[in-house]
Amino acid sequence: MKELIMIALPEIILFLGLFLGLLVCLLIKNEGKQVYSFWLVVLLFLTSGFLSFLQQGESKDFLFSNLFIINDFSSSMKTIIMFFSILCLFLVFDRLGHEQGIDYEYPFIFGFVVLGLCLSLSSGNLFMLFISLEIVSISLYWLISYKRSEGKALKSTLNFFIISFFGSIFIAFSCALIYGFSGSLSYAALDLILLKEGVNNLGILIGLIFFICGILLKIGSAPFHFWSPEVYQRSSAGVTALLVTVVQLSLLCILFRVLLYPFLSLSLVWSKLIEIVALISLVLGTIGALKEDNIKRFVAYSTLAGTGYALSGIATASPYALKEVLFYLIIYGLMTIGLFAVTSSLRSGGNLCENISKLSGLGQRYPGKALALTLILLSLAGLPPLIGFLGKFGIIMMTLESQKYLLSFFVLLSCIGAIHYYLRIIKTMYFNEAGDNFDTFSIFNSIVLKFCAFSAIFLTFYPSILMDICIQASLIIGEQ
Repeated sequence: MKELIMIALPEIILFLGLFLGLLVCLLIKNEGKQVYSFWLVVLLFLTSGFLSFLQQGESKDFLFSNLFIINDFSSSMKTIIMFFSILCLFLVFDRLGHEQGIDYEYPFIFGFVVLGLCLSLSSGNLFMLFISLEIVSISLYWLISYKRSEGKALKSTLNFFIISFFGSIFIAFSCALIYGFSGSLSYAALDLILLKEGVNNLGILIGLIFFICGILLKIGSAPFHFWSPEVYQRSSAGVTALLVTVVQLSLLCILFRVLLYPFLSLSLVWSKLIEIVALISLVLGTIGALKEDNIKRFVAYSTLAGTGYALSGIATASPYALKEVLFYLIIYGLMTIGLFAVTSSLRSGGNLCENISKLSGLGQRYPGKALALTLILLSLAGLPPLIGFLGKFGIIMMTLESQKYLLSFFVLLSCIGAIHYYLRIIKTMYFNEAGDNFDTFSIFNSIVLKFCAFSAIFLTFYPSILMDICIQASLIIGEQ
C-alpha cells in the first residue's frame, strides 16, 4: 500500500485535492467560489509538478502488471503539462471572477483534464491509455460547452463530440484487434511478441493503424482537422489554449512514445503513414493560416502546421527524434500561450477583438506589450536567433538525417509560409492605421505575456536548459 501511494502520489494528491476544493466551495459563500477554487487548483498543480520533478532520476516503478508506470518520460511530461495548465488557467482569471455562468465547476473540470493526461502519460497498457483519454475527452466536452445557452457553443461541442467519439471508437477497436491477435495489451508483452513476429502479424498491424487514426482524430491532424477551427473559435481563450498546448503536446508525445515502444519493430509501416499525414498537415495548415483573419481560427491552422512539424519528427522513427519533437512542442506551446495572453484580453467597447485586423495600432498604444508579442511571434515564425528557430531547425535536421528529403522540403516551405503569416500580424500592429481604442489589459494576462516573452529571450541564450529536460524525457526505449 505504501508503494502504491508513493508511486502514484501526484495523481492521488490531484484527485483528492479536486474533490476537497469542490467540498469547500460548496460550503463557502457564493462570492468566493470562483477565485478560491481557481487558486486551489493552481496550488495542486504546482504541488504535483514538484512531486513529479522529485521522482526524476529514481528507479523505474510500475503497478498492477505494468498498468501504471513511472519513468523519466512520464515524470518530465507531467511537470511540463502542469506548468502549461497553470498558464492557461491564468488566462481565465477574469472570467472566473466576473463572467456570469462560470462557477467552481470550471476549474474542477479543468483539473480533471490534467488528471486524465497524467494517467495517460503513465499508462503501460493500451486499455489504461484508452480509459485515461476518455477522462480527458469527457472533461473537454463540458469545458467547450459551458455556455450552454449559446447555440454556437453547442454546435462546436457537438462537432468535437462526434470527432472525439469516432476517435475513441478507433482506439477501442484497435485495442480489440491487438488483444485478439496478441493476447495482451501491455507495452512490455507487445514488444516481446512483435520482436518475434515482426510485420507477419497482420491483425496487430491493422490494429496499430486504427490506433494511429484514433489519436490523429483527437489531435485534429489532417485530414481530420476540419473540426478544430470551429471548436477553437467558439471556445473560451483558456480552453482553446489548453487544447492547443497541453492536450496537443501530451497526445503527440503519447503517440510517439507508443510507436517507439512497443511498436518500433513496425516502423517501416507506420513511419510511411505518419509521413503522409505530416505532409498533408503542413500544406493545409500553412495555406489555411495564410488566408485566415480570425485569431482563433488562425491559431487552429497554424497549430495544424505545427502538428505537421511534430509528425515530421515522428515519421523519422528515430528514438533520438523524441527530444527534438518535445523541444519544438514546448517552445510552440509556450509562445502560443503568450499569443493568447494578448488576444484574450483585447477588448474594444467591452467586445473581444477576435480578428487580426483589430490589432491595428497596438504598437502605438501599448508599445511594451506589442514588443513582447513581437518577440513571441518572431519565435513562432522560427526566425534566428530566437529559440523558435532552434526548434524548427532540429526537426528539419532529423528529417534530413533520416533521408526523408521530400518531407524536409515541405517542412522548409511551411517554415517560409510561417514567416509570412506571423510577420503579417506584426505589420498590422505597427504599420496599419490605428482603429478603436482598447480596454485596459488584465493584470494576469500581462503576467503571462511578459513571462512568455522573457522565456523567448532567456531560452535563446540558454537553450541547453530546455534541451536537458527533453533529453531526460526521451530516455524511454526499452523501459517498461
